[in-house]
Amino acid sequence: MYRVATSYASGAADAIFAIPAHEELLLSFSVAGPRPTVAQEAKCPFDGRRPPLGEILKGPASQRPSLCKANLAGTNLAGADLSGADLSGANLKGSNLARANLKRSRLVGAATKLPGGMKCS
Repeated sequence: MYRVATSYASGAADAIFAIPAHEELLLSFSVAGPRPTVAQEAKCPFDGRRPPLGEILKGPASQRPSLCKANLAGTNLAGADLSGADLSGANLKGSNLARANLKRSRLVGAATKLPGGMKCS
């Protein structure tokens, strides 16, 4: 008599095994969590990481990569031209945004802590 075991390493059934009923089956599970797909990495290439802002800001706004979900905590962005930048989900806590151009920027879900009772309008 055989038991059936299925491997789901990629999230879909990868392989089906027939195991004799008298043998033990050792299971292992990955706890690292889901890995981003190529499309997700392309959409948010700096997800959780600090981007090379010096290089990014040198180029024209229309050719800059997305900064969504980027770790910009404590970054000095004073006077930076971030017009049209996708900063959705970015960590901006403690960043200096004085005089930064944020026109047409996406800030949905961005984590910020504004000083002294300042509020976004």
